[in-house]
Amino acid sequence: MSDKFRNTFQDKRSDFDVAKAPTDLWASIEQELDQKLPQRKESKVVKGVFGMKNILRFAAMFIMTFGLGYWVANQQNIQTNDSALASHFNLKDISPEVAEAEIFYFSSISDYKNEIKEYDQNYPELVKEFLGEHEQMDSMYLELKNTLQQDLDNGQILELMIQNLQMRMTVLEHQKSILENINNQKNEDNGNVRL
Repeated sequence: MSDKFRNTFQDKRSDFDVAKAPTDLWASIEQELDQKLPQRKESKVVKGVFGMKNILRFAAMFIMTFGLGYWVANQQNIQTNDSALASHFNLKDISPEVAEAEIFYFSSISDYKNEIKEYDQNYPELVKEFLGEHEQMDSMYLELKNTLQQDLDNGQILELMIQNLQMRMTVLEHQKSILENINNQKNEDNGNVRL
């Protein structure tokens, strides 16, 4: 089929080559356009470089860059805080049972925090408040750990550390349950509206 088209085009090409454009045609078109269109000023050329479209592109790129940087820094900060809590000093030398419990609880707490962060898009204020409460409990845990480091034979401090970890797990479970209930209620309300 392409050969037929090519042959037809070759045969009919001479019909199209009959009329040729005058040599001064483009010059006259350009002259008419110059007369009809207003003269461009220097400010419009500068405006093209610094126009609103380019400014908005730059602003969007700036916001996205800083937003991504903030998110990455926040993720690294959270991981650093959790690892700092876990590795403040070697708890295994003092109490291997408490060290094992600490590892278990920190792993579970990290998992729950990640599950809570999944709701950040829909409920950012609530997630921020929930995670803020955990920062306070983290600092209490660090204080207990510092106290234990000063008084290694204190069994009460070890019990308080375990209680702190258990309390954090309970609070995280409750907070996750709250977020799930809110989300389910929102989904049910949206489902009722669609009917």
